[in-house]
Amino acid sequence: MKICMLVRNDMTRDSRVRREAGALAQMGHQVIVYAVESSQTQSQEEIDGFLIKRIAPYHARLSNSASSIAWTMAARAYSALRKIKSFVLRRKLAAPSLPTKSILEDLQRRWIFRPAIWLLDPHYCQKTISACIAERADVYHAHDLNTLHMAYRAAKGNGAKLIYDTHELYLERNPDFADYNKLFNLRLRQRERRLIQKADAVITVNESIADELARKYSIERPAILMNIPPRQKILDKTLLRKRVRDELNLTLHPEMKILLYLGGITANHGLEQVLLSLHHLRKAVFVVMGYGYRGSYPQELAAMAKREGLDGRFFVLSPVSSEEVPCYASGADVGVVPIQNICLSYYYCTPNKLFECIAAQIPVAVSDLPELRGFVERFEIGEVFNEREPKEIARAVHKVLGDEEHYAALKRNLKVAAEKLNWEIEAEKLRKIYATLETSPHANVV
Repeated sequence: MKICMLVRNDMTRDSRVRREAGALAQMGHQVIVYAVESSQTQSQEEIDGFLIKRIAPYHARLSNSASSIAWTMAARAYSALRKIKSFVLRRKLAAPSLPTKSILEDLQRRWIFRPAIWLLDPHYCQKTISACIAERADVYHAHDLNTLHMAYRAAKGNGAKLIYDTHELYLERNPDFADYNKLFNLRLRQRERRLIQKADAVITVNESIADELARKYSIERPAILMNIPPRQKILDKTLLRKRVRDELNLTLHPEMKILLYLGGITANHGLEQVLLSLHHLRKAVFVVMGYGYRGSYPQELAAMAKREGLDGRFFVLSPVSSEEVPCYASGADVGVVPIQNICLSYYYCTPNKLFECIAAQIPVAVSDLPELRGFVERFEIGEVFNEREPKEIARAVHKVLGDEEHYAALKRNLKVAAEKLNWEIEAEKLRKIYATLETSPHANVV
């Protein structure tokens, strides 16, 4: 089949979409991924056997039209507000006695132009829809709610099948990431309810979110497809420690343990709590490796570490490719997954970093959230903690490290878990979804 995937990022760091597209290409399907063009990307490239076509958002092609002027004003106002917020946050670091929540922060969270990225860019949406219709694909595969309407329009235009692949509870996300606010929440929920009913297949990332979607929208329970790294053949456990020594001029003594956090460096991921837990973990350093999704946040964490007297035990490393993550991570002693329970999507999350730790075969300490607890207890690969309490995090890490015999038992369990949790198994699930799609009757895409 010819498959057209839609994703609302530039496809440079989206491991899930890349794995799905690559797996489908290996199965013999023709796969084209439509993504967003940025200054760091090419308009078209081929990787892993599939083609990526990128379309520039409207603000990158400004003209003198009234709509472009309105978009520019919205974007500049939003940018100015973020700069003001960043200034306020820096003031807070310098003067911790300032109120935790300022009026400016609240305004930024509720700012009416926050949804401008896709609600006020009809040019991008229409151009993407037209390009997708011209592909005359057999299947249009929407990744998350912000592409579902475009995929639906393209599927309707070609009489093709529609897949909705939601990577989280999109309308219940981290408020620091959400590109909507209360003014648009009802409209988006109505859109999701209407279009999810028209999909020929719905895919999501875990059991809890599948149950929630089935209950909320009265649909058949979605298929589960987890974003898990492939089986790792070689794990060089010296890479991470060498990188810490070489890049940070740090001499790691044998007794010093590395607590490793992988993934997005942003608010509500529990990084502050892990940092504070070092007060109760005298022989440990905290290493964060990933992308800073909010420009100044890594610097804010470094300032916090210095203020707490922990600047020599906290390090931020630049990210590596998704294929290299397990190899680097295998040099750590404990993987920490301290996601904060601040929204329903986080409450039900199964973040990639959990599976990357399993692939790297390092024991984990995770937040006490349903899916995270389920994996840890099912495979006996670590401990859970109250994600808001640094002392609890330290307790869980102490228990993971325990004595040598306990730690060795966790490592053995991780080998079993890695055999049952890997992309090769998930790719077979994806093949079955598409095989069923080929033989199933059409959904009502009208």
